[in-house]
Amino acid sequence: LEHWQVRRADRVFAYTDRGAAAAWRAGARAVTTVMNSTDIGYLQIAEPDPRVLRFANGAGRTFGYIGALDASKRIGFLARALDELWERDRTARVIIAGDGPDAPLLREAEARGQALLTGYGTPETKKAISQTCEAILCPGRIGLVAIETLAMGRPLISTRWPFHAPEVEYLHEGSSLLFTDDDPRSFAEGALTNPL
Repeated sequence: LEHWQVRRADRVFAYTDRGAAAAWRAGARAVTTVMNSTDIGYLQIAEPDPRVLRFANGAGRTFGYIGALDASKRIGFLARALDELWERDRTARVIIAGDGPDAPLLREAEARGQALLTGYGTPETKKAISQTCEAILCPGRIGLVAIETLAMGRPLISTRWPFHAPEVEYLHEGSSLLFTDDDPRSFAEGALTNPL
């Protein structure tokens, strides 16, 4: 169906060069690469969320998470990785800016003081994450968070999971992206030994 649509469209819009190349191979007549984006102006104008600043103050390593708390982001995996991180470094903290049906999976990390669940990621919360976190954790689907991590100047730590969105191509492994093996222990270890 996708190939049928591409061949019949006057123009195809793609998020990445790889998507554009796929459209050309499928028989597109014209292709425009638009490079999907999101508003990152909050990094210049928002006041940082004081809850996040207080939570990160005096912590050891501090990490962030920005995005939905649902199955596509693999929140169960993140919860298990936080258990592993807790076993290795009880001073490490994680600020979680997001909401969704899988939020209860992170309540144990919150109860032990390891995680701060802020709810929906407001500009103020994300600004504070950009100021306090050394890396952003995302074991599930990488989407627009790729743009935010680039704007923040923070690397993204993820897994070699086959279902990332096209925006993963905006990141470069070894500089803005660290892939770990696809298990919670390796993910936690990657966060703690982050070479980026």
